[in-house]
Amino acid sequence: MKIRELFKSHDVEVYGENLEILGISSNSKLIAKGDLFIAKNGSSFKGIDFAQEAVNLGAIALLLDKYEPAFEKYTQIVHKNPSKIEGSIADRFYRRPSKKLYTIAITGTNGKTSTSYLIRQLFGERKCGLIGTIEYLIGDKSVDASLTTPDVVSNHKMLSQMIENKMQVAVMEATSVALTQNRLDNIDFDIAVFTNLSQDHLDYHKDMQQYLESKALLFEHLSPDKTAIINIDDQKANQLVHNCRAQIKTYGTALGADYLISDIVLKASRCEFGLTIDGCKHIVNIPLIGMFNVYNATAAIATAVVAGIPIDQIIEKTERLLAPKGRLQSIENPYGAQIFVDFAHTEDALKNVIQSLKQIEHNRLITVFGCGGDRDPHKRASMGKTVSHESDITIITSDNPRFEDPEEICRQVKSGCDQQKEIYVEPDRKTAIENALNMLKAHDVLLIAGRGHEKFQIINGKKTPFEDATVVTKLIKNLSSALGK
Repeated sequence: MKIRELFKSHDVEVYGENLEILGISSNSKLIAKGDLFIAKNGSSFKGIDFAQEAVNLGAIALLLDKYEPAFEKYTQIVHKNPSKIEGSIADRFYRRPSKKLYTIAITGTNGKTSTSYLIRQLFGERKCGLIGTIEYLIGDKSVDASLTTPDVVSNHKMLSQMIENKMQVAVMEATSVALTQNRLDNIDFDIAVFTNLSQDHLDYHKDMQQYLESKALLFEHLSPDKTAIINIDDQKANQLVHNCRAQIKTYGTALGADYLISDIVLKASRCEFGLTIDGCKHIVNIPLIGMFNVYNATAAIATAVVAGIPIDQIIEKTERLLAPKGRLQSIENPYGAQIFVDFAHTEDALKNVIQSLKQIEHNRLITVFGCGGDRDPHKRASMGKTVSHESDITIITSDNPRFEDPEEICRQVKSGCDQQKEIYVEPDRKTAIENALNMLKAHDVLLIAGRGHEKFQIINGKKTPFEDATVVTKLIKNLSSALGK
C-alpha cells in the first residue's frame, strides 16, 4: 500500500517519496525490509530513539511526531501523536479485518481465558481464531502468547491472518491495560463480554475506580447495533455499561437476567444447572467444576446464542467442553490424592478455586501459592488470609518475584494468614512443591496456584524455564523412584 493511500484522511505531513509500504510495526526489533516504523512515545522512552535500529533492519519510512533532519534520507510522515493514529493505520493497512470477521472481546478480572476457550469450542475450533493469555491460535498454528492483548498492529495483523486461513470468528481477551493503551483501537467488535471485577492491577491503575473505568472503555466503544453481555451478579456491572450504546444482555442468578442460572448442582467432576432463555429453561451439564465455570460457560452460551447458533447445538456441545491448559489441570499421581495446577492469582480467583475443590470428597486440602513481584503489594496479606482460611495447609512460595526479594514477598503474604492454621514458607517454588508432595496422603487435594500455563519463572529479571505441571510430574517421578514405587 502506498504511503499517501495509507494516511489519507489523517492530518499528516509527508516528507519524501510516496513509497509502497510492505509492512508496519511500532517495535523496531520486528521491522523487515520495506516496512513503516511507527515511532510512538511511551511513558519512559521516545520512539525516535529506536528509529536507527528500525532503518538498519530495513525500514523505508518513519511515522514521527516531528521532522527529524538526521533521517532526511528516509520518507517521514509527521503527526503530532503517532500513537493516536496507529490503530487506524493498522486497520487500513490490513484491509479492515475485524469487519470481515465475527469479532468477540472478553474483559474482566477473572475468567477471560477460560471463557474464550469455551466460546471457541462452541463456535467450532476450525473457524474461530483466538488471541489471549496462553496462545494465539490462527488456523492450525499456535504461537505462545507474549502478552494477553498484544499491540494494536499485531492484533490487526493476526485478524488479517485469520481471514487468510478461512476463519470466520475471532475471540480476544481484552485487558484493562490494553484498553487504556489503545491496543484494541479500530477493532470492530460484534460482542463484548464482561465476566467480573475484583482487585487486580493496582500497580498500574491508581485505584479500583480507574480499573473499572478502563474496563468500561470496551463497552463505550461498541456501536448501537452490537451487543454487550454482562454478568449482572457482579456489583459493578451497571457502572461498567453506564455509557454503553449497544444492546445489553445479562447473565447470572439474579432474577431478570436474560440468561438466568438456576438449580445449580456442583459435583466433584462436573456441574449441572438450569439456564432460562426467553422463558424456556434448558438443562446444562458441563464436565468442568466450580461455580466460576458455571458463569464462564453461561457467558460462552450467551455469546453463541447472540451470534445465532441454535440453542440445541450449543447445549449438545457443552457436554464436551474442555478447560484450557493450566486451568484446574489435573496431574496423575501414585498417592491416591488429587493434584491440580491452576492460574488463579487474585484473591477472588483463589477463593473460588479452593471452594470448588472443597466440593470433592477429601481428607486435607493443601495449597501452594505466592504473589508476583513488582505488582500491587497491598493485596498480598489479604490473599494470605483468604488462602489460609480456606485451606487446611498453606505453603507460601514464590510466583514471579521479578526484581523484588522473594522472602519479603512471602513475609507480606504470611502477615495476613490465619496463624491458627498450618502455614509454611518456602521461597524456592520447586522445593515448596516437593514439600507439598511429601506431605500428601490418600484422599488429599493439592492445589498449586498462581502460574497455571506459564513456562518461565522471572527472578531478578531473568526468565528461567519453570512450568508447574512439568515440574510436578518430574518430582512425582523422582520421588516415586526413590520410594521404589
